[in-house]
Amino acid sequence: MRWRQRGPIPFLRKHRERLLRERAAVETLALVSRVTFAAAHDLKNDIATMLNWTDALDGSAAQNTDVLEACDAIRRAALNAGRKLRRLQTTLGAPVFEIVSLASLLLRFESSPDLSTASGILFTATLPSSDALVKVDPDQIQLLFEVLFDYSREAIEVHGPDGAIDLVAELTAQEVLLSWRDNGRGISEQFRDRAFSPFFESKVSNASLGLVVAKRIVTEHGGRIDASPRREGGACFRIAIPRVASAREWS
Repeated sequence: MRWRQRGPIPFLRKHRERLLRERAAVETLALVSRVTFAAAHDLKNDIATMLNWTDALDGSAAQNTDVLEACDAIRRAALNAGRKLRRLQTTLGAPVFEIVSLASLLLRFESSPDLSTASGILFTATLPSSDALVKVDPDQIQLLFEVLFDYSREAIEVHGPDGAIDLVAELTAQEVLLSWRDNGRGISEQFRDRAFSPFFESKVSNASLGLVVAKRIVTEHGGRIDASPRREGGACFRIAIPRVASAREWS
């Protein structure tokens, strides 16, 4: 008679194997992150050299239209690569905290290239009647807004035209509460708890990786972030970040 194993043991074995695979993947990602951070610094120097030589060539070929157009194309590509490297370093680096106002963070994002080059998307931000101070890394909060914008933009493009994103800020005695809402394809109730996992698979896969970055940034700032579907359609990301009463409180 052949004995057949019953009960939860096969399930637990599979669960353990999955956890071991995920742990190995996380350790590999950590190693890749350290190597990439060091390489990004060297690449920034290379880009600066490219820009310097482009400027020199640009000045010596003032009458050659073809050369000037080539210089402009190289310059745009180098600046775009530099921006991507900045985001990469901000993602991998440890936060550098300072006391800033909530209004200054939102103003910086509203002035960013992401919004100026986005077509067909209406972005609005609503601030509370009184400003608030927060202890954050401004570059990482900027990146947080950028990756949320990337996610919403891709979700809107999949869903259809006439996209809208609104950011509403509210204050409590201890926290700044941010609600980031879009009218894209949304996020299902089934996967909302896994949306910030590096192993979460989504049809909006490229920008979904940004949600992992968003989770990391908010967590390192002592905050919380969650995602949920909207009744009107689209997704809502709720973020809570601790606030400080004054700069003196932190110093």
